[in-house]
Amino acid sequence: MAATLLLVAAGAAAAPAPLGLWRFVDDDAVIEVLPCAEPATLCARLRGLPNAAALAQLSPAQRQAAPDWCGRQLIGALALQEAGQWRGGWLIDPYSAARYHATLRQPAPERLELLAFEAAEWWSERMVLVPWRGPAPACP
Repeated sequence: MAATLLLVAAGAAAAPAPLGLWRFVDDDAVIEVLPCAEPATLCARLRGLPNAAALAQLSPAQRQAAPDWCGRQLIGALALQEAGQWRGGWLIDPYSAARYHATLRQPAPERLELLAFEAAEWWSERMVLVPWRGPAPACP
């Protein structure tokens, strides 16, 4: 059994982190996934604002504040738990400033699933991301 545990841990440690630019499929916002200051954890910063349709659904105050979100860290402290799954992190919702628990899954090389939840992962909001194609977006 100890050998099995070592193999599982070694497999998880060898999984590549999904670093780089990723686009949310629902609103086209772009985040950059990068290593956190804490060892062996992932973070993400907002690099591109949501599309015009998503911004139009916000309150006037939220639309005015939206450019300030760009460049902010929105995700932090995600630690690799097993191959393709990072858990134990947090996520800030820029629309409400609420803080949630976060899990990041990579079910396929070209797909991420970000789960945001208050208490239990099974009761979460799931957001799908795909790799960003094109030049890196610039904050306004």
